[in-house]
Amino acid sequence: MKHGTKNVSRDHNVNMTVHYVMDDGSDAPSDNKQTLSFTENGIQDLVTKDITWTPADSQTFKDVVTPKLTGYTPDQDKAAGQTVNFGDTDINVTVKYTANAQTATITYIDDTDNKKLGSDNQNGKFNQVITFEHDPAEVIKGLEEKGYVDIMDLDE
Repeated sequence: MKHGTKNVSRDHNVNMTVHYVMDDGSDAPSDNKQTLSFTENGIQDLVTKDITWTPADSQTFKDVVTPKLTGYTPDQDKAAGQTVNFGDTDINVTVKYTANAQTATITYIDDTDNKKLGSDNQNGKFNQVITFEHDPAEVIKGLEEKGYVDIMDLDE
């Protein structure tokens, strides 16, 4: 007598998900998810129930280029595709965007003489509120007390 056998197979998926997060809590790009599917074939001994598997070939995920966002810098330009095998666990990659540093400047100009009356600079981050050391409304009020007229008021 000889042991009977039968062909069997099993499937397995491995996912690579790239998550995007913003350091300032603003809306991030949607996750990028890839899935690789594997099938292994085997022969099962019907008496012992043992299965001899023929390993599936390894596969490689594609690189995922990080989306460019105005005013932000990512901590990596791409998530490198990795080679995986049947039975490997899912891969999760996180790309963190940091808001770029910026400087805002207010310049007060005498439009009659085209002379600079003063200016105020303040550092901050992209997409974040900047508070100037000198309140612009107060600076304008002080200039109006000296006889200047705000041209923005003339347009109304």
